[in-house]
Amino acid sequence: MNQRIIVSLILLFSIIVFSQSIALSEQILITEIMYDLDGTDSPNEFVEIFNPSDTDSLNMDGWTIRDRSSTDA
Repeated sequence: MNQRIIVSLILLFSIIVFSQSIALSEQILITEIMYDLDGTDSPNEFVEIFNPSDTDSLNMDGWTIRDRSSTDA
């Protein structure tokens, strides 16, 4: 029983440390969102993404932004 608890704690600690290192190495901020309001058709929609790192570039290949209504599953 004690060995199982120790193994579980080690696994939990490893997951926390690993996820922290990923979060620190590739961090971006979504700083502003301008969306199309109901009843209007404006071409001025945008999402502003900011990379706070002074030296690191971020590979955003494969990232997508999708339009999804509340009824979509």
